[in-house]
Amino acid sequence: MARQRSEDRMRATLENTPNVAIQWYDGGGRVRYWNQASEALFGWSAQEALGARMGELTLGPAEADEVLSRMRTLDPGGACLGPNEHGVRCRDGSRRWVSSTMFAIPGDSGLPTYVCMVVDISERRRTEAALKARNESLRLLSELSSRVYAVSDVESILRIAIDVVRVVTGAPGVLTYLSTPGGRYLRLVAQHGFDDDYESIAGRVDLQRSWTGQSLSLRKPQVAYDIRREHSFDPVIREALLARDLGSGVVIPLLDDDEPLGCITLFYPSDALSESGRGEMETYEAVSRTLSMAIANVRRLDQLRHQARHDTLTGLPNRAALHDEFARLDVDGGARPSMMLLDLDRFKEVNDTLGHHIGDQLLGALSQRLAETVGTEEALTCRLGGDEFAVLLHDAGTADRALARARAIREALVRPFDVDGMSLKVGASVGVAMYPDHGTDSHGLLRAADVAMYRAKGHALGVVLYDRDADVHSPQRLALLAELAEAITHGELVMHYQPKLDLRTGAIAGFEALVRWRHPKLGLLFPGSFMPLAEASEVIHPFTRAVMDLAMADCVRLRARGLTQPVALNLSARNLVDDRCVNDIEELIAAHGLGYEDIELEITETTIMHDPAQVADLLDRLDRRGVGLAIDDFGTGYSSLAHLKRLPMDFLKVDRTFVRDMIVDDQDAAIVRSTITLAHSLDMKVIAEGVEDRATLDMLREMGCDMIQGYHLSKPLPLEDLLTWIERRTTGAALAVC
Repeated sequence: MARQRSEDRMRATLENTPNVAIQWYDGGGRVRYWNQASEALFGWSAQEALGARMGELTLGPAEADEVLSRMRTLDPGGACLGPNEHGVRCRDGSRRWVSSTMFAIPGDSGLPTYVCMVVDISERRRTEAALKARNESLRLLSELSSRVYAVSDVESILRIAIDVVRVVTGAPGVLTYLSTPGGRYLRLVAQHGFDDDYESIAGRVDLQRSWTGQSLSLRKPQVAYDIRREHSFDPVIREALLARDLGSGVVIPLLDDDEPLGCITLFYPSDALSESGRGEMETYEAVSRTLSMAIANVRRLDQLRHQARHDTLTGLPNRAALHDEFARLDVDGGARPSMMLLDLDRFKEVNDTLGHHIGDQLLGALSQRLAETVGTEEALTCRLGGDEFAVLLHDAGTADRALARARAIREALVRPFDVDGMSLKVGASVGVAMYPDHGTDSHGLLRAADVAMYRAKGHALGVVLYDRDADVHSPQRLALLAELAEAITHGELVMHYQPKLDLRTGAIAGFEALVRWRHPKLGLLFPGSFMPLAEASEVIHPFTRAVMDLAMADCVRLRARGLTQPVALNLSARNLVDDRCVNDIEELIAAHGLGYEDIELEITETTIMHDPAQVADLLDRLDRRGVGLAIDDFGTGYSSLAHLKRLPMDFLKVDRTFVRDMIVDDQDAAIVRSTITLAHSLDMKVIAEGVEDRATLDMLREMGCDMIQGYHLSKPLPLEDLLTWIERRTTGAALAVC
């Protein structure tokens, strides 16, 4: 009874195993159990199958006898047979492939019962068969594949394909075509089995008005079993084919993502494809896949090569192309290339105000004009990214020629651009570097041009030639920067002072503090050799604090001598965006016991325009404390009246470049005069720098200038020498300058 219950439970479990057909057999091969999965697989119901022999249901008699003989060798609890893969028949006469496993369990009367577990693998075998067929086709086309993937252009692929395809397909006539630009026509590339006369009539095929084109539009191989019944055949081509005993044909399309690349046409004798055409369709499809993939790969590689060397937005060559182009130049043969780096002015304003889509259109228009201006025969124009462009002149010859070319390019970019109905105007700052003076490879030249460009942009100079002395990142300059940090703590910084003269009273009006570096090996260094280093690094903060500390200590000594004129200190752009600067000024003034009126601060025009809003906030804070504020080097930057009138400035210093030649240059004199008028209208006093002679002083006084400084009065002096100079001047020992 317990055994019966166990068997019943097992039967119930087996009925709920839907994907495994399970049968029980006795020693004579008769069915004792047949689950629902067996019914689904073989088509016989359990009622029909029970008691039937194996050879009557799923296997032939001979197959059944072989299985029974092997089955009887099984012992309950012992090893199993299988899994084995073999064919079986179904009730409807169809055949399926199965994987079967057999094992023995104890049965009634001590005789074993044989369990057979069967899994339908027909679909897998069909897949394997299809794969085998495909592999056979690929084996036949292996030569084609190996050869066409070894070449790098499409036409070569099609020429190679001719030899292999005609062997694989057995076609006596083979033609290969490529689509022309625009996709209206097919162009004959190569052929086998035809003469020149046929090529002359079939060299170009209309895609819209031909059997070939219409077949190609279906995107799969098409068979013409009798070209005489194909109405789309061109009559001239039909007669030419029939004259050559070719009456049937196949079009094998060559596709890339369903877009026609071209095709292969195969022509056979009449009626040759009446039956075989269908049988050979898989071969044709294999040919189509093989060649389509090869051609598509070549085209994609061409696209990737182009994309790897070109900017996607503008179509210009990119940085990689720039370096490759330089490598091809004959510098050993005497060529002197020049590298230019262009950065657009005010482009960010276009993006921020009008949107990036307008900015992209502007870049496209600008790129076209730039390429047209530069040309392609003797130069390469590249977009490096953002609003940066590079121009490589293959042989500039001299720096003067390169600079002249750069100025011409810049002038071309100044003209307005018509973008989306708007007239947009941008400029460019250009850095220029020469081979081999500024770099011996493209990377070095590009870096040098970049340094020059930033100098041009920072000082509104337009075009600048690389100057190694102004390169804060050169190895020598970087070494000097490390020494500068030590100079601050070692007391190597010293101060010189240049007096200012009040033109109305003839009295000394103040002193400009100018730092010097007493280098232990290089001697006395002037600011031009180390200030750019400080301004480009974090050294600027301790450096500025040290300079202010020295100047304020000297200011205390001046006060002790009864000299109450203010001392003017220079601040850089880095200082003006650093909140620590104001705190340092407050702390040092308090530490030295000075008042805010004892100090003036000079800020260059370019520094002010670095970030007008932030600078204006800092200057307001200083102005409220009573610190005198001056705009230095006025005229060399690009500030506007709108910005000037919002700044709390007390003084405007006219740059020495205008003062130096104003006696002989009417334009410079006019600039100085208008600057004085402008400053006075804004309630500022004017200080003229670089006064070298009495005639210039007199002209400045006549123009209404308030103060002057320069070598005509005095060069910058150490404090002790300054005190001696003041004493001599007070006693009348010095030559009067006013």
